[in-house]
Amino acid sequence: MSQPKRPSQSKTTRSSARAPAPSDAAALASAQSALEEAAKALDVAERRAAYYDPDTFNDVVLRDEKGNPLTPTALHRSWSHHISYCWSHGLIAVILAPWGHGKTVWAVIGRALWEIGRDPTTRIKIVCNTDDNAKDRVATIARYIESADYRSVFPNVRRSRRGGVGVTDEWTRHDITVDHPTRAASRAVDPTVAARGVLSTADLPSAGFDLV
Repeated sequence: MSQPKRPSQSKTTRSSARAPAPSDAAALASAQSALEEAAKALDVAERRAAYYDPDTFNDVVLRDEKGNPLTPTALHRSWSHHISYCWSHGLIAVILAPWGHGKTVWAVIGRALWEIGRDPTTRIKIVCNTDDNAKDRVATIARYIESADYRSVFPNVRRSRRGGVGVTDEWTRHDITVDHPTRAASRAVDPTVAARGVLSTADLPSAGFDLV
């Protein structure tokens, strides 16, 4: 007796992934280009906003020790609002927070950089417990001023050329001076940022200042 035949099964093969058709490739390239353009536009908008807002400025310019953008919290942003409010009302802004919470970076270095960009004639004194600590902060401010990120927000802030055309001032860890065409003669001898320790006996070029 013959055995019943099993139904024949058609052989199937796994098709390889289909390469994008020319029209698909063009669409993908167009979408990628649109995304890149949108990212550029967003970056430009953020850098423009950084000119007017110190928190946005800090987001754009400040970096951690590894070169990564900072990750501020509502606490850090509240410091900026507190400083702005106090100064606009003729009050002294005081910030108390534990060590390591970012006071120096956000409220001292970042704010000083933003104020200089907004008004290069501003004279700032950085006062710390020791002269060395104050000089470290001035040196950090100097590095940021010459960075590409800072220049993307405040492109006209440059080293002073009081020594003549093409001759820039020597920046030290004790003081730096930026150039500005409207700098009054009475302020020409004052550094833009100067360091001072509370117990320092070093002589600063001038006692004039606008912000401490």
